[in-house]
Amino acid sequence: WAKGYDVIVHDECSADVKDVTYVNNILAAHRAGIPAVNLHCAMHSYRVGNISQPVVPGSPYALWFDLLGLQSTGHGPQEPIALTIVAKDHPIMAGQPEWTTIKEELYNNIKIFPTATPLMRGKQSLKQKDGSERAVESVVTWVNQYGKTRVFSSTIGHNNDTVADPRYLDHVTRGLLWSCDKLNATYLKPAPATTAAQQVASASAKAKLLTPPPAPEKPAAPAKPVVVAPIDGRPNLAVAGTAKASSEESGKGNFAANAIDGDPDTRWCAAGGGLGHTFQVDLGKEQKITGVHINWESKNNAYRYKLEAKTPRCPPVSRPRSSRRRPP
Repeated sequence: WAKGYDVIVHDECSADVKDVTYVNNILAAHRAGIPAVNLHCAMHSYRVGNISQPVVPGSPYALWFDLLGLQSTGHGPQEPIALTIVAKDHPIMAGQPEWTTIKEELYNNIKIFPTATPLMRGKQSLKQKDGSERAVESVVTWVNQYGKTRVFSSTIGHNNDTVADPRYLDHVTRGLLWSCDKLNATYLKPAPATTAAQQVASASAKAKLLTPPPAPEKPAAPAKPVVVAPIDGRPNLAVAGTAKASSEESGKGNFAANAIDGDPDTRWCAAGGGLGHTFQVDLGKEQKITGVHINWESKNNAYRYKLEAKTPRCPPVSRPRSSRRRPP
């Protein structure tokens, strides 16, 4: 998976990935000599086995920690971290400043492996419940020798403003080049100056990259299946027809078509309770009618209505009816 790469940067957050075969497949590339750069949450990834206590280098539980060279299991609250250089003679630290971050996460140090060399320590001042302050200090940047492979790691960089800080970027750049044994003037060069147009284009591209994609449209609810059952053992011819009415209770969605859709949970209602409303079903062609079945909205009220039937060849035939009597 790593073929063709000069260096692998681990910035993943994979604490729940504990499959030994999977982790060994990652480590195989680094055992073969490909350098590694580990940033922030990479230190809390691939927690194989019980890692709450200091692990023994080379043991099954030390799988990922052997690459890192340091075992960390957690962090405290976000507070500024004062950074102090502890290996001023190391090539990575040449010309590097000591500075204080914005609010950041300070990762703990459960165990520093013999193969690791601390480069920078971080110190936080945490306010206690009684109002006093407690100092917490950890190694935040170090290098490790993983067999024949160079590894650079830094736990700083939870927040984007820290990662965008030129001091952080310079520090990580030097660490990456050192891991590749390329920390020299040939490869470490100042960034080229940019024109105003390039800066605007870069800002526009960054804004586009950071703009979240639009929320996907909510899929429409699947259509409710309608099972058109025979009425009194006879086919329901109305469902294949077309309905129209003199008025509709459109505000509640009680349209004319609802009356013949075969769904007992939908209905047609007129726009008001007065007299004179009409409802019509066109069956599309001449049909033999053996009866009309009407389901009224309420079973406790009397509805006065008149049925009419006609064909292109015959005049309308009407019969007054009441819902107290069952229509034919």
